[in-house]
Amino acid sequence: AILPRFIANLYMRVLKNKNYSEYTYSYNGYKRMLKRAGFKSISFYATMPSYRELDVIVPLDDEKHIAYYYKNHGLRGFSLQIL
Repeated sequence: AILPRFIANLYMRVLKNKNYSEYTYSYNGYKRMLKRAGFKSISFYATMPSYRELDVIVPLDDEKHIAYYYKNHGLRGFSLQIL
């Protein structure tokens, strides 16, 4: 999943004789797909501190929630930027 799609597809065609069909999408990529599928209200959430250690679930579209979590758990200088 770290290769550009065209390289991953070429690799799969040459070595496995099939197309690459596993994709990783960005925040905006998922948002576009969900809008095209007809969803009107779209919200994303993050598990904190990580997907492996669930402490809380916070809305991803509000930097203040995530920064508040990190500030109150002894971590400084956190900044989330959604492109």
